[in-house]
Amino acid sequence: MNRHLGKNKRYSLSFWNRIKFKLLFFGITMSILPIAIVGGYNIQTSKNTLEEGVKEKQLYIVQRAATEVDHLLSTIDSKMQLTIDANDVITNNSQAKQRWEQSLYGFLKQDPEIENAFLLDQQGQVITGVSRWMSKDKLQQMANSLHELVLQNTTNKQDWMSSVQFKADGTPSIRMVRTVYSPEDHSYQGHFVVDVNLKGTFQNISAIHSGKNGYIYLIDDKSRLIAHTDFGQVILGKNVIQAPELQKMIDHKGRMSEPTQYRSYTGEKVIGAYAPIASANWGVIIEQPIAQAFASIQFLIQRLLIMMGLVSGIVVLLSVVFGIWFTKPIELMEKAVQKVTKGKLDAKINYQSKDEFGQLAAAFNHMTDELQLKTDHLAREKEHLDTIVNGSGSGFALIHDDYSVEWMNDRLRQWLADDRQQFSCYSLLGRLSEPCQNCPITLKDPMQCQNEIVTTVQNNGQKKMYSHRMYPLEKVREGDPKYLVVVEDVTEQRQLEEMVIQADKLSALGILASGFAHEVNNPLASISAYAEDLKERIKEEPIEELVQAGEIDRYLDIIRNNVDRCKGITGSLLNFTRKTSFVTQDIDLSKLIEDSLILMQHVLKKKQIQIDKLFQTDLPLVHGDSLQIQQVLINIIQNAIDAMDEGGQLTLSTHKSLNQVEIQIQDNGQGMTSDQLQKVFDPFYTTKPVGKGTGLGLYISYQIMKKMNGDIQIESQQGKGTVVRIIFPTA
Repeated sequence: MNRHLGKNKRYSLSFWNRIKFKLLFFGITMSILPIAIVGGYNIQTSKNTLEEGVKEKQLYIVQRAATEVDHLLSTIDSKMQLTIDANDVITNNSQAKQRWEQSLYGFLKQDPEIENAFLLDQQGQVITGVSRWMSKDKLQQMANSLHELVLQNTTNKQDWMSSVQFKADGTPSIRMVRTVYSPEDHSYQGHFVVDVNLKGTFQNISAIHSGKNGYIYLIDDKSRLIAHTDFGQVILGKNVIQAPELQKMIDHKGRMSEPTQYRSYTGEKVIGAYAPIASANWGVIIEQPIAQAFASIQFLIQRLLIMMGLVSGIVVLLSVVFGIWFTKPIELMEKAVQKVTKGKLDAKINYQSKDEFGQLAAAFNHMTDELQLKTDHLAREKEHLDTIVNGSGSGFALIHDDYSVEWMNDRLRQWLADDRQQFSCYSLLGRLSEPCQNCPITLKDPMQCQNEIVTTVQNNGQKKMYSHRMYPLEKVREGDPKYLVVVEDVTEQRQLEEMVIQADKLSALGILASGFAHEVNNPLASISAYAEDLKERIKEEPIEELVQAGEIDRYLDIIRNNVDRCKGITGSLLNFTRKTSFVTQDIDLSKLIEDSLILMQHVLKKKQIQIDKLFQTDLPLVHGDSLQIQQVLINIIQNAIDAMDEGGQLTLSTHKSLNQVEIQIQDNGQGMTSDQLQKVFDPFYTTKPVGKGTGLGLYISYQIMKKMNGDIQIESQQGKGTVVRIIFPTA
């Protein structure tokens, strides 16, 4: 019973299981997580946007540079064609030569990039030439060298353009050659040659802003460097096409490539773009180191991260402050609850607020006040209960469903003289090695729980009898005792019952005495008559003749039979009146009824009662005390005889139904009223005249049957007789 009492267990929680931690974790997580998600999304979006901006800028710059070079070359080529179309065929005629020379000077004036212009005939001889900077002598020298160069590159009479040449001062230039045909018959006439200075164009391209540490360079059709923001790279003749990604972009000639990240010839990781110059089969490339190209992105990310950190720090600080403020009353309540679990019911929560925590604290304080009052009340009730339990004269025990005894009061412990801590109820109450027969715990039948079970215990050589009833406990927790056993010392009660039963037997014996004398006198008279007759015949007749005739044996057999009859009558009577303890055995009810009728034979004959016996042949045995059952039968048969007039009819029948055997005794006597029927089992109640009955017969019979788990049922109608059913459980 004390299993759960007196054990004040302190419930300690790990930090991560506390509400404070969970609240802080939730607050911090829900504060940082949205910021992290939104910030991460914004960073990624901004990064993608800026990266696209960087790429678009590079595409714009490289396309602009390529367009500028392509526009220069295309414009010069178009003007050359216009100049050819505006003049006559190429001849040595002075007028034609003069017109061509004027056209060439005009050509120089239109394009500052043109340094020299020459007109060659079919044999490659210079017809005329003009120069922006050269004297006539130097111009003539150049014209002579131009003869062989033109003949080598115009064998197929097609337009061509030389590779970029660098002068001594590093000025880049190219030579463009256009074939001249006759406007009339389209016959081959010669070539129109111009020298183009690319310095200004390359300077314009190099001046294009390509971002911090970015640079632009041009390559020719053989991927040689012809222009660079850092002109020193051109002078050194750097091999700028080293990265496979860059080479792949160049291979797709005629198409602008998407900016790509790769490792440049400088060894740096760069983002670069390529644009072709279609008119010259050249290409423009822009490169910028990744660190500088995406510096704005990194700066933005850093700013955003710093902002997110500041916001998160502020939110975390607010979450911590709010969490501590929010959990403070909870911690106060926890401490108060722990004090209550230790039995300190005067614990209070000193927290006042108008919110739910304030109401909860007030409710807790009110609850502890109520608990204190109820605890004091329970303590008083327990004291009263202990006084009642220990002073009631009964023993009490709490039993588990595994038959183990959890607790018993001092009275029961004193009776049983057993101080063991672990024992079973059947070893304690019945000194048995297994549960009692029909034990309510074994049967799991609530209807059987209150049935009385009587056990006999030998204590210090004294025989003690205890009755115990078991009551199921309804509101129990797992592991708690489930049954209450109430034990009573019924030793004196059973002794008194035995005395009453014996007195009832003696009372019945008084009724049977006259019948017993009559039943014994009849065989004794026969014995006396046959003995007297045999004595006279022995005197008158020879013994040998009587022996030979068998007369002596016949007389002796008659005498012996009558002696046996007397012996049976006296034995039955002695057996009935014998005082014995309750002994159970298997009983044949049909035989027991016959033995009872023998004892009642004289009374039945005296009132000329007709007996009808309807016994079932395959009647099973029952378990009980045969002498006490016989006492029940005699009491009921005697009541039936007293209720009938002379010549009445008594019917005795037996039959089996389900798990029980029933004896039915029916008479056609005067019967009873319903009021009388309700009192028949009350002690000292009788309907017989004064002096003829004690009123204990049916009461004792009913107690005997209940002790054997049987029953007696009576049906009666006044003027129609009575039916008594004696019910036994089968063995």
